[in-house]
Amino acid sequence: MEKTYDLIIIGGGPAGLAAAIYAGRSQRDTLVVEKGGYGGRVKDTGEIRNYPGTISDSGQGLMEKFHLHAQSYPTVEFCRSTVTGSERKRGFLPWIPNGAAALRPAA
Repeated sequence: MEKTYDLIIIGGGPAGLAAAIYAGRSQRDTLVVEKGGYGGRVKDTGEIRNYPGTISDSGQGLMEKFHLHAQSYPTVEFCRSTVTGSERKRGFLPWIPNGAAALRPAA
């Protein structure tokens, strides 16, 4: 069944998770589509130092915090899948093998 969102974020790396946090704060119906683990390549970093608000943490630990923060907003949903294509149909429709999602057309 197709669901309509205000925002669809393709990729759950640091930028995608940050976008999801701000979308959640704005109460936008948001879908984050990520094919692998949330957090991207930074999860492979053993130590991150001097990130704002964090003196020291592992990449895995910091990305878990990003993911938990984004999950704390009820308007943000997550989908583990790959976007295989897209089409413009009543807005934007990404092709997701395990389901469909559409982006609301601009008013």
